[in-house]
Amino acid sequence: MEENQLLDHPLSKKPRSEISSSSVHYMFGSILQYCMASSNPMEKQYEIGHRIGSRVLLLLTFRDKLKREIKVVNILSFISQQCWRILFGRQGDLFKCGDNQNDYMLTDHKFMLTKYCHEPRGDSFIDYGAFAAGIIEGILCDAEFPATVTAHTLNPDPKDRTVTFLIKFFPEALNRETKMTG
Repeated sequence: MEENQLLDHPLSKKPRSEISSSSVHYMFGSILQYCMASSNPMEKQYEIGHRIGSRVLLLLTFRDKLKREIKVVNILSFISQQCWRILFGRQGDLFKCGDNQNDYMLTDHKFMLTKYCHEPRGDSFIDYGAFAAGIIEGILCDAEFPATVTAHTLNPDPKDRTVTFLIKFFPEALNRETKMTG
């Protein structure tokens, strides 16, 4: 007799309506509350996101039997298209930063996690993108593309939910790609 197990279903083929956005926002609010109790809430969000990113990559490669990416552009496309759609319900926009070959930007103009968020009272500041930046870095590091990822909100207007993630690859990630491709 075949047993229907949760891990046997591919993530990418699940309907979007399977997890409601209110559940995701409730979970994210709980993560924020947990992080605000620590001495460095942004670092804590980043750390939790990093662990989730590692597991997302592991789960997607296991379920969908994906090949290992060896090019920076391919892993970034994988993150901005497949991972972003699975995690946040839409595709992210990927851009190259000017002349520096190590820098890329991933932009989400309607970042889902900021939809119901508001600024905390008092002097405290919450960077809502730190969690997702940690997820991106976790995926990249586990895919052996060492990089640092930072989140930036360009417009202080709370109705504008645009978040840009700056991805700075370490030189060894690009040197390895050059050695492997030619």
